[in-house]
Amino acid sequence: MTRFGGLFITVSAAVLLSGLAPDALQLPVSTAAAHGIPAGSCRTSPIRYFQYGTRLCMTAIQRDPLTFQEAMQRCMEAYGRVADYHDWAYRETSGDHIHPPWGVPPSQGIWLGPLTGDNRALFANDPRPDDFEGETSKFEKRRYACAHDRS
Repeated sequence: MTRFGGLFITVSAAVLLSGLAPDALQLPVSTAAAHGIPAGSCRTSPIRYFQYGTRLCMTAIQRDPLTFQEAMQRCMEAYGRVADYHDWAYRETSGDHIHPPWGVPPSQGIWLGPLTGDNRALFANDPRPDDFEGETSKFEKRRYACAHDRS
């Protein structure tokens, strides 16, 4: 919402009042929110993303184990998110048919996010493609991959 002449109005109402086409209104986007915004191609900086299928970009599994919060911070700084269950399921069916924890011993697992409860998050703990997720403390250190969508 925005303030207009002492009234608060929605962005859609502002577009109608302005006479502009809805897609002509350019809204500022913060870099903190950019992790949820798709890109036309896979990003290459500050870390390289690779394309899987037509809609997914994902990094290699990162070597340095981090807590879930630290991994999410690192991925957000790279304009992504911690690759989650849905990203890995898409990669398995529409990408290179790899599922987590590919290349990581199941005892270590990788973060799958998101948070599932108080101090709990999903991680990949089993190489079986039909049941690879489990739940653990978000304070444990695990490896992770970052992902973002293609537009």
